[in-house]
Amino acid sequence: MLNIIARAPVPGRTKTRLIPALGEIGAAALSEAMLADVMALARWTQLPWRVCHAGPGDHPAFGDAPRTPQRGADLGEVLSHALGGGGLAIGSDCVLLRSDVLVDAHEAVSSGRADLVLGLSLDGGYTFVAASARAVAAGVFDGVPWSTPQTGAAQLARASALGLAAVAVDGTFDVDEPGDIAMLALALDQAPPSVAPATRAALGLIRRL
Repeated sequence: MLNIIARAPVPGRTKTRLIPALGEIGAAALSEAMLADVMALARWTQLPWRVCHAGPGDHPAFGDAPRTPQRGADLGEVLSHALGGGGLAIGSDCVLLRSDVLVDAHEAVSSGRADLVLGLSLDGGYTFVAASARAVAAGVFDGVPWSTPQTGAAQLARASALGLAAVAVDGTFDVDEPGDIAMLALALDQAPPSVAPATRAALGLIRRL
């Protein structure tokens, strides 16, 4: 199962760190566009998938996507609940991820070749994680510091301390800070036109404002 960890794109409640650059409506619009592209990416993988949402589950941005509410006090608990039976979790703003990389990660844990596959982000965190049921049951997400430059390294160290087989791969980057917007725009300018069309359109509108 592929789980998209997402927050409903409600102005003022999503991508709040982008609000100084884009305003509440602009940040929500970009969030919604990225979510649309990540849901399309999930379909491309041909894996069973769902949106694990925070905020109203009936938001129009979710369309007819299968979804379930997030459960947990922090990201570690959210991931543990979503991946309890093993599977894959990705961020809703990671539009540059490739479907083949996600499928490979999912197959690695499904086949038992790895307990954890981590897509490391440029900011030191991670954009996706595949985890076996064994890893989740062992508490692989417990005690990891979230939203820091050390999150990815700490996650790998936690897996190692538990004796789990962990693999790190390139997970590109997510979009959390105003500086990430320019990096995303540049990356999309260099990518094929088929990559993240909704995000491209949203960025094009932002550029014209």
